[in-house]
Amino acid sequence: MKFTILSKVPAGFAAALSLASHVSGGAAGTGLRGNGDDARKLVSTQSNDCLVQASALLHIPGTPFIDDLQIGCEMAAVDTNGMTGQFRSVKGNLAQMNQLKQMVRDGQIVPGSTRLALGDGVGVSSIDLVLPSNFDPKMKIIKEEKDNGQGNDNGQGEDSGKGKNKGKGKGKGKNKGKGNGQGKNKGKGKGNSSFSRRLGGDVVGDKPILVVKVTDSVGRAREESAIQIGDDIFGSVNDPVNLKSQLYDCSHGVLNVVPGDNGSSNPVVDQDKYSAPGVIEITIDIDITTASDRYAIHNAVTAEVQEYMGFSLPGPYEQVMYVLEKCYVGCGWAAYAYVNSWMSVYQDVYYKQVGVLVHELGHNFGLAHSGGLNNAAYTDHTGMMGNPLYSDDTGRMCYNAAKNWQIGWYDDNKLLLEPLTEENDWIQTVNMVGIADYKNNPEGYAVVVKLETGLPIGNDYFVAFNRATGVNADNDQADDEVTIVQVDGGNGESYSQSYLKATLSQGEAYTISSFGGTSKNIVVEVTNINLSTNPGTATIVFGTDQAPTAAPTTNTFCDDQPDKKSLKVIVGTDNYSSETSWTLVNQCTGQTQQSSAVDLGSPAYPASNTEFSNQFCIPEAEYIFTISDSYGDGICCGYGQGWYRVEHGGDEVAAGGEFGSSESSEAFGSCNPTAPPPSPPPTILATPPVTPPPTNFPTNP
Repeated sequence: MKFTILSKVPAGFAAALSLASHVSGGAAGTGLRGNGDDARKLVSTQSNDCLVQASALLHIPGTPFIDDLQIGCEMAAVDTNGMTGQFRSVKGNLAQMNQLKQMVRDGQIVPGSTRLALGDGVGVSSIDLVLPSNFDPKMKIIKEEKDNGQGNDNGQGEDSGKGKNKGKGKGKGKNKGKGNGQGKNKGKGKGNSSFSRRLGGDVVGDKPILVVKVTDSVGRAREESAIQIGDDIFGSVNDPVNLKSQLYDCSHGVLNVVPGDNGSSNPVVDQDKYSAPGVIEITIDIDITTASDRYAIHNAVTAEVQEYMGFSLPGPYEQVMYVLEKCYVGCGWAAYAYVNSWMSVYQDVYYKQVGVLVHELGHNFGLAHSGGLNNAAYTDHTGMMGNPLYSDDTGRMCYNAAKNWQIGWYDDNKLLLEPLTEENDWIQTVNMVGIADYKNNPEGYAVVVKLETGLPIGNDYFVAFNRATGVNADNDQADDEVTIVQVDGGNGESYSQSYLKATLSQGEAYTISSFGGTSKNIVVEVTNINLSTNPGTATIVFGTDQAPTAAPTTNTFCDDQPDKKSLKVIVGTDNYSSETSWTLVNQCTGQTQQSSAVDLGSPAYPASNTEFSNQFCIPEAEYIFTISDSYGDGICCGYGQGWYRVEHGGDEVAAGGEFGSSESSEAFGSCNPTAPPPSPPPTILATPPVTPPPTNFPTNP
C-alpha cells in the first residue's frame, strides 16, 4: 500500500488549523476553520480538477428525512493551503446536483476514481465547491484508468462444487439442467476477482483500521475511554459482537479487521501514538457546535490526524473512523461514510452499534443502500444496508441477496440464470442454503441466485434463502424465508440502490411480469423450506409463466375499436431522461399521429434509468417512428444504458438505443390495409310445406 509520509509539515499546514473567520484574499477561504460567514467566501480554483467523493448518510429513524447521497470533491493541495485529504461540498443548481447523483448511481461516476474538471467560473471556499450555472457535469467527468486489482483473472471461476439440482433448461452454474448444462459449478462465477475490484480497500485478508476519538476546541468528546471505544469496535477486551467479529463471520473468515497496524510484522506507526489498540485521540481547533457544516469538522479532523501521525491519510490503514461526541449542525444522521473510500464518521452512541458500523463499512466497500417493500431508500431489514440494527451487542446480520452477489464472499456458490435464453416452457429447480451455512454446504447448493434481465441498464433480480441462524441470527425481517431483491442498475456488480420485491414462505410464489421488457413472465415459487435438516434448505422452482400453445392476442388493447391497431412504446431511459422524445408520422396523410410531447407531456420521461411503457390505438395506416435525443448522443451507451422498443399490433417494428440525434424505423403498416373478405349472405332455407292432418275415414261396423 502506498501512502505519503509528511517528513515536513507543509507551509501553512498548522496555521490553517486555526484560521478564523477573518480569512480573506489570495488563497483565502480555503482553510479548515469553517466557522462564520467567511467560511463560504469564494475564490477561483487553482487546480484543474478534483476527485469526486460521494457520502452516504444513515438517517436516524424518527427524525426529519435527509438526502442520503451527497456529492463532494477532494481538492488538490494547491486549493487547500498545502493540505491533503480535504473535501469540499459540491454546490450547484438542482439539475446539476441531480445529474451528479444519478451519474454516481448508474456508474458513470465512480467515487474515489472519477475526477471532475474545473475551470473558469468554479469557486472554492473552506467548505464548498460552487459550480457556475453553465457547468455541465456530463462534459466534465474525467475517468481515470486505474488498476482495479483484477490481475489476469478472467472471472471464469474454477470451483467444482457438487451441484445436484436438476432442471429443464441450460442450468448454468451449479445446477445441472436439461440441455446445455455447464457441469458442476463452472457457470458464470466470478472466481475471486471481485474481492479486489473495489476502491475502498480489499474485502479479504487483513484490514487495518484506525479509530480516531475526537475532542473539539472546548473539550467536547465521547465520555468513553479509548480502551472502551476500541473494545466496542474491535472487541479488544470482551465485547462479544462488534465490527471485527461480524465482518469476520459474515465473510466466513476471509476478512480480518486489524486494530490499527498493531501486530504487523513491520509497523510503520510509532506504537506510542495509540491510546489503545487501533485508537488514537486528537483535539481539533474548532467548536463542533458552531462549525459551518460537517465538512468543516471532518476536514479539521483529517488535518489534525495527518499532522499527528506524520503522513497523509489513509496511510497504512484501509479505513479510518472518526468518533464525535454528538452532532450539532446539519444533523439527522447517525453516521456517514464515503463510497469506495476510507473515511467514515460517527456521532453520539452510534459508533458502538454493530449494525451502524457494518452498514458504514459497506459504503466504504462500494455497497449502496437497500430499499424495502415500500420503496423507501433503506427499509430492507433483511440486510445491513437497509436500516441496520441499532444496538451494541445485537448485530448478527449480514447483507441482502444483491449485496451478497456484489461483495464476492460467496462467489463459488453463486448461480446465474438467464430466463430470456430459455424456451417458453423453461422450468428449473434450485436448492439453496443461507449465508450462515455457506461453509456447511456439502451438496454445493446455491447461496445467491441472479436472474439476468438482459437489459443494458442491468436492473437484475437476486434471490436468497434468508436463514436466520448463526451469523444471521439477529436478522430483522423475513426470517427463514426466500427473499427477492432488484437493483436499479449495474448488474449487481457495482454501487447501485436495491429494493426488496418479495419475501416468500413455503407454498408462496412471486411473478416478475414482462421480464426484461419482454412478453415473458417469470415465476419464482418456493416449494419447500426444510429447517429440520443441517443445513436448512429452501427449494425454489423458477419458470416461465407463458402458455406454450395459446394463440397470441395481438390487439387486445384496441378490441373495442376494430378499425384501429395498438401501438406500444417502451423506453428504458438513460441518465438524462428529459432529453428523450419521439414522434409517429402517418405516411398516408403526412401528419404526426402521436408524439411524446403531445401525448405524454414535457418531459415525456421524468425519471432516469427507468422503464416506461405507453400504449395507444391508432388507425390502420403506414407509419414511421422516430426517436430523438436533444443532446445528440442517443440513449445508450455513453451516459447510461437506455433502450427502446416499439410494437404495432403486437409485432416488434423498432428497437435500439445507440444513435446520435435521432433514429427512424422502417415504414410499417399500410395505407391500403387488406380488408377482410366480405361475409357471405346468410342462406335462407325454404320453409317446408305444412303436412295436412290425416283424413279419418269412417270404419265399417
